[in-house]
Parts: sequence; structure tokens; C-alpha cells
Amino acid sequence: MQYLAKNGVPVSTPVKSSNGELIEKMDGFFVVAFQKGLGASWSDEISQNEEFNKLGEIAGRMHALAKKYVPSTAEITRYDWHENSYLQEFITYIPSSQSLVIAHFESLMQSIHKLSRDSENFGLIHGDFCFGNYTVQPNGGITVFDFDECQYGWFTQDISVNLFYGIAVPSPDEDVPTFVKRYLTSFLEGYEKENTIDIRLLRDLPLFINLRQAILYSALYRNGNIEALDGWSREFLKRARYNMENNISLVEPDDILNFIT
Repeated sequence: MQYLAKNGVPVSTPVKSSNGELIEKMDGFFVVAFQKGLGASWSDEISQNEEFNKLGEIAGRMHALAKKYVPSTAEITRYDWHENSYLQEFITYIPSSQSLVIAHFESLMQSIHKLSRDSENFGLIHGDFCFGNYTVQPNGGITVFDFDECQYGWFTQDISVNLFYGIAVPSPDEDVPTFVKRYLTSFLEGYEKENTIDIRLLRDLPLFINLRQAILYSALYRNGNIEALDGWSREFLKRARYNMENNISLVEPDDILNFIT
């Protein structure tokens, strides 16, 4: 995060303790503090398309910098994408009666493991680059935070997360194809100001959207008390289970290319 901040990425930077340390250990816990992100979860002063454009620009800069980033010590090297705890413990949290969901998950993981990786498409990513993890100021300034899921993964993963939350439970005011096209048009316009991306890699977006679906599905079951979930989460669980049991992708690879060409 310090590396990103020094190179112009608007992230919430860590604050030193009164002892001059970035990390303190207290009663068995590691304690950190960060500068507060200015603004709120959204601003009526800019349009959603402008917001997506700015997010694309930030993601593009993060990924361009990730290509050159080398950790100062092996001890702080982040984990690989598949070591995400929600994925590692998926089968633990999901009821065994959901055998088709589990089979879908295992097949999805196998498909992603087969994807090629090199310095142009794979590196250190935010891992949870979505609407809950940035603030927007009235002037359009954005501050990104919550790097808890920072991991080594495909840059396309970061592009997929906010897109996923826009289509996981579709809005009655906008169908999925319309939202996907609008999001990608604005996001990629900003992204390409800071980083280049092989357009063919975007055909992998559906896999990563499905991966985020599995992560959220796992998280809701891990948190327990399914009956007390809010309406959006209950609707998501119903839709996600149907999708996984029937191997239905939220969006198809060929559709992605049609949206952006």
C-alpha cells in the first residue's frame, strides 16, 4: 500500500503508532490503523459511469505498478489466489446435501488453475476491489482501502469484482447485458489510460465472476444464521445455488467480447 501511494494511487495509507510502528501486537492481536478515506460510498456529484471510469484508471495504475513490484522481504509475500480462506474452506461451510454446488465449485477451480499466467496478466492485486472498499468525494476523488484480500492473481480478477456485484442480483431498472456493457465501457476506458490489457483476456471474466460468486456464497454460509440475512443476500443465495447446480454462468465469454467490440 505504501508502494502504491508513493506512486500516485489514492489508497488509505497506514498510520504509525505512538511507538513509531506500523503494526502493534496487543493481547494476541495484530493492530493497524489507516488514514480515513475521505467522502462516502458514493457521491451524487458524479455519475455512476464516471465512477466506473475513475475506478478503471485506479485499477490500471495498480496493475501497471504490480508488474514492477518486488516485496522487500519474503516474509511479507502475499498468498496465491487459491489460498483465499473462503475457497480453501468452501466444502467445509457448504452443506453436504448441496453436492451439485460442490461439484460446480471443484470444476470451476480446475478451470481457473489451467489459465496461463505471466507478468502481463498475473501479479499482486487488490483482491476485493468493489463498491464497499472505496470512498468517493463530491469532487470525484476516490480513496481505496481494505487490502485484506490482497493476493497474487490475475488482473482480470480485480476487473470482475465490482461487475459481479452489479449483476449477482440484477436491478429491476437495468438488465444484465445493459449493465455489463455500461460498466466495461466506462471501466476499460479509464483502465487503458494507465495499463494495457490484451482484450482476449477479458474472455476469462465470466470465470472470475463465478469465482466471486463462490467466495460470497462461502462467506454467507461461514457467517451462519442464514435465516437472518437481509433480502439481497437471501435472493443472492437462491440465485447462486441455482446457477451453480445448473452450471449457469452469470455472463458468457462470447458476450463479453460482444459488449466491448
